[in-house]
Amino acid sequence: MSKALLASVFALAAAVPAISLSGCSPEVPANPTYAKDVKPIFMARCVRCHDETFRGEEINPMTGNPITPAICHLNRYESMGDCTTVGPACSVGASLCANIPGSGSYMAPKVDPAVEDDPARMPPPPAPALNDYESAVINRWLTNLDPSGAPLP
Repeated sequence: MSKALLASVFALAAAVPAISLSGCSPEVPANPTYAKDVKPIFMARCVRCHDETFRGEEINPMTGNPITPAICHLNRYESMGDCTTVGPACSVGASLCANIPGSGSYMAPKVDPAVEDDPARMPPPPAPALNDYESAVINRWLTNLDPSGAPLP
């Protein structure tokens, strides 16, 4: 490589600012909403299991319970049925899973990418954990609660 070409390469490298990996993700919205910001993440990463129409047939041999969850139907915001208690008469939507009255958020500790090896993290292993952007959007949505305690739609 000639000295002139090598000098040009170094000059170009010095002139171009370094690109950080954090710059690859869009900025986390200040006030994310379920419909615009959170639902697309849920649809891509969570609804495979957390959809009220999905009924898994696999049974956990240790517990006898279905492996697929029967709660947190994340394909929609609102809950349906009698949700005074969570049970078969209640189809729990994202709003109730986000903020269980008296218990806080069901989701927050499960969507942290730092809990990579925790079997309670969502999505469960072997699926990859949510990335930093996905987790930040969901957690910001969870923290932006209206005065009644319900997350923003």
